[in-house]
Amino acid sequence: MCGWTDKNSPIPVLVRCFRANKILQILVPLSLAIIALSSYLNVLATNSFSATNTLYSRSKYADGFESFKLSLGIVFTHYFFSQLSEFISKVCSLVVFKAFLCESVNKYTQLDYSEFHMKGSAKIQDNISRSSRAAREVSIALFFEIPKAIIEFIFSFWSIYNLLNPKHFGIFIALFYVCVIFAFFIAFYAYKNDKMNIFLYKKSFTPLADILHNYDIMKAFNKERREARVYSDSLKPFVKRSQSFQACNAMLLFIQKTVLFLPHVYVFYNTSQGVVVWRSGESSLNLQELLEYNSFFNSLKKSVIALRDKVFILIKEMAEMKSDLSFSSKSDISETGLISKKSFDLSIRLRNVDLYAGNNLIQKNQSLIINKGDKIAITGVNGAGKSVFIKTLLKFFKNEGEFYIDDILVENISSKSLRELIAYVPQDPHIFNNTVLYNLGYSQKNIDEKKIHEYCQAFGLHEFFKSMRDGYYTESGEKGKYLSGGQKQRISFMRAVIKDAPIIVMDEPTANIDRTSELDLINKILTLCNDKTFILIVHNHDLLKKFDRILYFTKEGIIGYDSYEQFANRS
Repeated sequence: MCGWTDKNSPIPVLVRCFRANKILQILVPLSLAIIALSSYLNVLATNSFSATNTLYSRSKYADGFESFKLSLGIVFTHYFFSQLSEFISKVCSLVVFKAFLCESVNKYTQLDYSEFHMKGSAKIQDNISRSSRAAREVSIALFFEIPKAIIEFIFSFWSIYNLLNPKHFGIFIALFYVCVIFAFFIAFYAYKNDKMNIFLYKKSFTPLADILHNYDIMKAFNKERREARVYSDSLKPFVKRSQSFQACNAMLLFIQKTVLFLPHVYVFYNTSQGVVVWRSGESSLNLQELLEYNSFFNSLKKSVIALRDKVFILIKEMAEMKSDLSFSSKSDISETGLISKKSFDLSIRLRNVDLYAGNNLIQKNQSLIINKGDKIAITGVNGAGKSVFIKTLLKFFKNEGEFYIDDILVENISSKSLRELIAYVPQDPHIFNNTVLYNLGYSQKNIDEKKIHEYCQAFGLHEFFKSMRDGYYTESGEKGKYLSGGQKQRISFMRAVIKDAPIIVMDEPTANIDRTSELDLINKILTLCNDKTFILIVHNHDLLKKFDRILYFTKEGIIGYDSYEQFANRS
């Protein structure tokens, strides 16, 4: 269950949202006032309709018609205010939804690199979606539906108190109290069952995600029917539990409704036996009082059931929100007290450094120096830490030992300022679902289109991008699905160049480009970015001759070569 005051509770988030938003500060109190007015009008409408029925039963048609018109006016006003409060609640819930969604996205984009990839983007996206929806439901329940149920309960309770004499009202309340406790007990049992049901339902999506992720292999090996059968078998525990839950829930709801009817039976039975139950002192069946009592009792029962349901919805949805709030406290952005590095002036230096990928040691006790302006090629065996070295330079991964930028330990430099000094081209191009122009200019804030064209012309890619379906305004699609591998690779390459950072690091940036184009791009970047420090992971050994030095990564360590000839003649 979610605590109301602990640091991961959703309540402080909602309170902060309420304090920060003027719309909520106006609409929430207004809606509560409208709910109170609507509930009061409901009481007046009930009294007016019962009086109308009494007048008609006594053949006072003229008075009855006037009373009927008054009743209709009250009912219409009640309905109008009821709908107005519901509309306001929806508006406020959308404000909360947007605020919580933005806060969640902001938090997850600042996550520590290792933790982000350990959880995975699919799980994070699902978590953001569920918790934001839960925030909307919590805001509706907490600010509107629960207060509405409480207000309606108070008005109905007070109205019944005014109808029944004290003795029978006391018995009525005792019976009703027992029934309410029983109803909450049943609801709690159903809630626990529902929780297990939801757990099994979510668990059933794990094999489905695996099937969809491996779609190509499944099709290539003609295993569609087999995978459908395997998934069907994985659903059996969920279906079996769900069937039992639905049967049990239906039985419990029947018992609950029967039990809640007992106070009603008590009043009607005593009235039919001539017992004085009304505060007016009448022992006979009084149509007006019976109609009023019946209406108020139904309203009372309805408010209790609504309150019970909303409380358990609140608990469940707050648990969803809390799972998001406690998802992680590790961020690489909030780095109070660290140095903000504005320039790269001397060197990148490692002294007795251990490189890690997460918790896995990849390289131990390594030392090397890369001076400003050096053109470094990195090659070597798979799994020796080439990409890990680059990601450690970006502070994606932690290291042990002394890792310096300009004689300042990397651990003392803020991640944000360090990454401003580095233009990065990853193995996967990582294309945003936007235009080619947007992706090219992503690395620089407020860069104009003309400047982007100039960069592309310098690297011989302007005509390449212009020749695409809609030129620079070609939509890339989700994960760049509308683009070829070569198009995505060139966009990723130019995005780094356009950043104009003093250090350029590229992790196999030309893997999907033909050899001629690859050679042309490398020649251009070495010529046009001669003042930059350039670090390239490369598998095409024909390119190694163009670099000042070569770092060869092996499982045993990192070996430096001062020329291609020295590297080619290695034993």
